[in-house]
Order: sequence, then C-alpha cells, then structure tokens
Amino acid sequence: MTTRAKWQRRNSGPGLPDNYVALSWQPAQAASGVTYNVYRSSAAPVPLDAAHRIASGLRFGSLGDSNGRVGDYYVVTAQNAYGESGPSNTAQAMVDCGWNCWYASGQFGPAGARRGYVTRSAGARPLAKPALQTTPPLSVTVITYEYDPLYRLTNASYTGSVTATYNYVYDSVGNMTAYTETVGANTTSVNRTFNAANQLVTATDTQLGTTSYTYDGNGNLIHILPPGVNAGEAGEQQYSYNQRNLLLTVATGAGGGVYTPNASYAYDGDNRLAQVNDWNGGLTTYQYDAAGQ
Repeated sequence: MTTRAKWQRRNSGPGLPDNYVALSWQPAQAASGVTYNVYRSSAAPVPLDAAHRIASGLRFGSLGDSNGRVGDYYVVTAQNAYGESGPSNTAQAMVDCGWNCWYASGQFGPAGARRGYVTRSAGARPLAKPALQTTPPLSVTVITYEYDPLYRLTNASYTGSVTATYNYVYDSVGNMTAYTETVGANTTSVNRTFNAANQLVTATDTQLGTTSYTYDGNGNLIHILPPGVNAGEAGEQQYSYNQRNLLLTVATGAGGGVYTPNASYAYDGDNRLAQVNDWNGGLTTYQYDAAGQ
C-alpha cells in the first residue's frame, strides 16, 4: 500500500527549536510500507548525498503493537537542493508491526540533535522508548497543510482545540482566483478576477459583495469601489499619480462626485519621498544624506 500523508505542524505540545518542522505520521491498515513527504531544517540540515537524499537513515527504534509484533521505524528521503521534498521525492516509513502501532513525531537535525516523541494509538504499547516520550496536552491543535505540484498552498486545516479550514484556488499563471474560509459553522468565500496584466479587478465576497479595482494606462491603481458603491459615490477610494507614476494623492468619495483628501505626497528631484500630508493635518518630512539614506 502506498499513500501520501499531509504536512502536519503542532503549535502546542513538545517544543522544538527554531527553524525545525515537526513531522507526524500514523500507520494505516497494516501497511508494510507507507510513503510520506518530509522537510528537514534549513538551519541545521542532515547530510545529503549527490542525489540530494539523506545520506543515512533516521531510526526511532523498535515499535510494537498490542499483539507483540515488532518492527523498526526507518526513514530515508530524497530532497531537492533546498532540502525540500517534492511530489516525486518522498520518504519511506517502513512499519512491520501492523496498523495498531505507535506513531512518532520527530525532527531532523545534525548528529546528536535529533529528538523524538511518540503518542500511543489505541491498544498499542512501546517496546523501545524513544529519546523523549510525552502526552500532548488536551489543548493541542494540529495544522495540516496541502500544496499543489507547484508548491502553492491549497489547503490548511486546523483540528483539535481549534477547528477551521482554508482552501485556495489558482489560475494557470498563479493568481489566486478563489479562497474559502470555514471557522466552526461559519463559511466565507471570495472569488477574484484579474486583467491581462494579472492585476486584481474584482473580489466578490459571498457575504459582503463585490469590490472593484480600476487602473490607468500605466498600471497604477486609480479607483477602488467597495461593495454597493458606484463611481463618484460616498466610499469610493481615488488615487492620483505624477508623470513618474509616483503616488500624489489619496481621496475618499463624499458623494456627488466630491472627494475628501486623505493624504498627499511630495518627492525630491531624485524621486525620493520628501513630504507626506495626512488626513488629520499632520505633516511629515524626509531628509536624506549624501548616500541617499
């Protein structure tokens, strides 16, 4: 049996050093070999061979099920030059003790830096204790991340003390065209459209309505229309630019084609920001030294 596990990162429970990603996996249905994706720490990576594989296996010791059958937990992986595994670069977790095994969480690091802990599934018992054994607190939340073949986040799921899911959809050039957020019993979806220059044109919230964005011939954002607002009406956001495409003013529609200034910007001869007038009358000036700092 070959299956692919999802990323899991625990934001409570046993602490891990910075730049480490906690891995967790659970054997399923008496698997004799299960395939998983893994990451290693970029700050303290384990040695890789010429094919970007971990040069030596990582072993958490022997695991046993409730029937006393024993198997070694053994992990190897193939990774790219950045230490990341991809859809075709996988880790093998060889479990020979039946589906009712313990499952382990651990971290990859240099020699002597690896720790592991195990959490018992129903009826299982350990025959060899890992470096660290603990029972996660009841408040533990597990976040599961899923990615598409281009490594774009497509799903994030929260289970445990917090329950939520976030789903993301992309077009052929990588623009996020839709996302859905479900927190508890509440679901919000947003659909987005883009122009030929891949600039956001509309964002339609299923609960709030559509926000529209308009650009000038140089690609500068010039109008934002919130849901239910038409051009010239109260609530419209308007932006103006100079001939160098530097932002000059930000204003909010007051109705009847009248706009209330929010801020104005001035620049020096080197196109550096020199002055900002904000909506409440405040004035901020900027000066630079010979190095332009």
